[in-house]
Amino acid sequence: MNSLSFTGKRWTLPTHNATGEPQQLAEAIATMRSLGPDARAWTNPATYPMAIKAAGRLRSAASKNEIVGIIGDYDCDGLTSTAILVRLLRRLGLEPIVRLPHRLLEGYGAQVAHVEELHAQGVTLLITTDTGIVAVEALTRAKEWGIDAIVIDHHAFTELPPAFAILHPSLTDLRSPPAAAGVAFAFAHAVEGSPWDDIDTDAALAAIGTVADVVPLTHENRTMVKEGLAALARVNPASGLGMLRDRSGIGKIPLSGDVAFRLSPRLNAAGRLDDATIGLRALLGDSASVDMLETLNVERQRLTQECMQEAFGMIDVHDLPACMCVASTNFPKGIVGLIAGKLAERFGRPAAAISIKNGMCTASLRGIPGHDIAGALRSNASLFTAFGGHAQAGGCSFIEANLDAVKAALHSDVLAYVRPEALLPVLEIDLLLPIERASLELVRAFSRLEPFGAGNREPVFLVPSVTLTNLRRVGADQNHLQARAGVLGIIAFGLGHLADTLNSPVDLACRVTANEWNGRQSVQLSVVDIREATPRTINVNQEVGMKNEGRKQTILHNS
Repeated sequence: MNSLSFTGKRWTLPTHNATGEPQQLAEAIATMRSLGPDARAWTNPATYPMAIKAAGRLRSAASKNEIVGIIGDYDCDGLTSTAILVRLLRRLGLEPIVRLPHRLLEGYGAQVAHVEELHAQGVTLLITTDTGIVAVEALTRAKEWGIDAIVIDHHAFTELPPAFAILHPSLTDLRSPPAAAGVAFAFAHAVEGSPWDDIDTDAALAAIGTVADVVPLTHENRTMVKEGLAALARVNPASGLGMLRDRSGIGKIPLSGDVAFRLSPRLNAAGRLDDATIGLRALLGDSASVDMLETLNVERQRLTQECMQEAFGMIDVHDLPACMCVASTNFPKGIVGLIAGKLAERFGRPAAAISIKNGMCTASLRGIPGHDIAGALRSNASLFTAFGGHAQAGGCSFIEANLDAVKAALHSDVLAYVRPEALLPVLEIDLLLPIERASLELVRAFSRLEPFGAGNREPVFLVPSVTLTNLRRVGADQNHLQARAGVLGIIAFGLGHLADTLNSPVDLACRVTANEWNGRQSVQLSVVDIREATPRTINVNQEVGMKNEGRKQTILHNS
């Protein structure tokens, strides 16, 4: 087996070299990832069996000036899909009553109490978005009170709620099911019947929710995000979304990475630390709420950094458990998912971050390929007061007295289903690329695979056996590495500590990018990892197997 990289990662290597022309190589990657051709079926009302019925009910509500309620969610997909619906209803002359659950006080989902509130305010038509598909009790109560419900959701379900109409990807033949924002956008098409004024904002909102919810960017979703990012560039700077775009530092050509790492964290900060309605008001044009999101996001970054320092202090890197569990009274409930995700990424093994408050624990879990988080929770259901999730992410709550038992159960589950040698950070590499083949033509060819994201990450190349020269540390904290490999420039973010150690040939895992200086473009290797040069390549996927054949991966709710 090949050695680990200098950052402790195991590389999964391709089995063939980059031997074709750049465009052929890009097409080969597209085929391997089953990106599929552009598709627009997600906006076609005929795609959703109940779309016409739901659209007719909303038009009827508008003609009778009924009171309409919306129950959304506190994350980015919930906020963007709610914003699409609010904008739709306003175009119809209706001002909906919106209810977003409070993450810290109420938790996820459409609840009976929410329906009671809306019923008391005279609501006769209820629309749920990014929630509702498992709210059987709440929607049963709504039906008893004479409230028609339209459910717009994409989460897994075991039984359908008693709704007037349900728009859900599982009830369609879409090849790449969208997030709730995409379904809400399709509903807007069903109601409007043709393009409407400022459709760009709604297309951009659909793309933002899709990227933020990490659904595969293939087939229909690929087209949705591609068109939505182009629309985001056209959004009026004076609008709420325009202000958020510009405050996030997104350039003239928005990319999916801009949404994932700049825009959606700002929207999510509202629900993580405060009230998600701040994010909704910002999307709908309230400049004060845009300012509040900036403040909350800075605070979210500060809290995450402090919590990560505490979490790392709990870890013995020389004796890592199979499932990394960190628990603290200092961890805010809204941050535990970020902590768990960073731990799983850093150490390459499942992780759980646990917030302890008043004798109760709230945990967020993140997994690795080959281990089923939902299965682990289901197998230990007796320890939890509530749990849910899917294969790679989940959440649960339990009494503090069960903390040690939960840690032990999660540890044992990973040992039972994952081979020890697979518990390492993994870097997946797409193609072997001799350094002389790096070119601007290659950069342009692979840019056509945008947008990148889940199911279509930015390609990583293995450039074998190169000698680095002119090594130096750069950046305000000297954290980054700059070097040259022949005539090519090298930048390696976060790897400045290796500057004094790279004295012999190395293999580079990198992206091939274009660097512009004084109006001229040149090829640059953006390095993500480095290891000692090795004379052979191995298909590590065949050497390191998983032991999860005995458990079917499942999707639960309330992740």
